Amino acid sequence: MDRESLQLIVKNNPKELLVLFLQDAPQLLQALDIAVSSGDRLELRSAAHALKGAVSNFGARHPQALAAELEEIAARADMVEAQHLVDALTHEVDQLRSQLAEIAQLA
Repeated sequence: MDRESLQLIVKNNPKELLVLFLQDAPQLLQALDIAVSSGDRLELRSAAHALKGAVSNFGARHPQALAAELEEIAARADMVEAQHLVDALTHEVDQLRSQLAEIAQLA
């Protein structure tokens, strides 16, 4: 997502939404890691669903698609593929968090 679009989304949403995302995203990513490590497909699906909703608030389509795919993978209990998706999703969400934190400081 380009910076201008992200700035507009941040400007048009309550600041609390941004703060919640910045605080909650690391916990959701950690929940994904734990779920994959323990083979807990229900928790994996739940955390992926929550993260999908959280990133969708900021128009982040690629992380949203990864989280949706992770939800589907969780249903099949393919933890090897799930780990690859968690790694990719972590990278994407970390980038989004960084951009949002930077934009929030400018606002």
